[in-house]
Amino acid sequence: MANVAQGAATLAVFLRAKDPKLKGISGASAASALFGITEPAIFGVNLRLRWPFFLGIAAAGVGGALVALFNVRAISLGAAGLVGFVSIRPQDIPMFWLSQGITFALAFVSVFVYASTRGRASLAGAAVEASEAAQAAAAGPAAAPASPVDVADAPEAPTPAPLPEGAAEDYYVTSPVHGRAIALADVEDATFASGMLGPGVALIPDHGPVVSPVDGTVIVAFPTGHAYALRSASGVELLIHIGMDTVKLGGEHFTPRVKKGQQVRRGDVLADVDWAAVAAAGYDLTTPVVVSNAKKLGGVEVEALGAVSAEAPLLRAHPREEALA
Repeated sequence: MANVAQGAATLAVFLRAKDPKLKGISGASAASALFGITEPAIFGVNLRLRWPFFLGIAAAGVGGALVALFNVRAISLGAAGLVGFVSIRPQDIPMFWLSQGITFALAFVSVFVYASTRGRASLAGAAVEASEAAQAAAAGPAAAPASPVDVADAPEAPTPAPLPEGAAEDYYVTSPVHGRAIALADVEDATFASGMLGPGVALIPDHGPVVSPVDGTVIVAFPTGHAYALRSASGVELLIHIGMDTVKLGGEHFTPRVKKGQQVRRGDVLADVDWAAVAAAGYDLTTPVVVSNAKKLGGVEVEALGAVSAEAPLLRAHPREEALA
């Protein structure tokens, strides 16, 4: 139900979007979500626009209640989205389809109406840049206390130390993990490989925790511990996605160490990860690190490929003035 709801919400965004970039992202992401992979829709579209994400959650809640009410049961795991019926008991498939249809309709219609009224301005393009403003809107104080970007069970943050002198002029991004850096184009996930979420590199982790690659602020921290967005003191915004499809682990094998809004210094631990357990569960450990607001900068260069250690130079962004000089 959740896959279909997020897919339907993204499809509504696709039909109402005026911005070409948003239209391209939402079209591909809607198809992906409807067939089982929701992360492009969540990270690339709905969470940035905020209300489509919440409306999708509400629709999924209704669909989930119907599934429970009519005792729809699965006989296997694996399939999701529109093709999820292959995992359902044959006698329950009609009710499963009905629940999906209602979920799809609720999510699609509610987001379509939102996009045609109060959300019209954001779909024009101004609010869909992968920027701190968009990420902060998804994680900001206007969100409900139980927002999915809060880490309720993370340890209490210590009093932050002052950022180092010169942090506001530091455009370097260091490696958040020990391991091997590969070109983003070599990542199997097409959303990252195509650069849809921004330029960067991917890391094959070796060992150790995931640490902050910049001096700055955590602007998104998922309770599952599998993804973080940070904004450096110089204005570089990053998305770190730990492993592929690891949201499905529900936080198992991840121990978050930071909360949204927390100030961090380069090298501070964002999350402890049991890499061996994640790999044993069948998940790809590839960890993309992308600059999500590259269009507001003067360019992004890859500093290292191959073996890297945590806190070694990985990327270098350039301020827009350098591009104009």
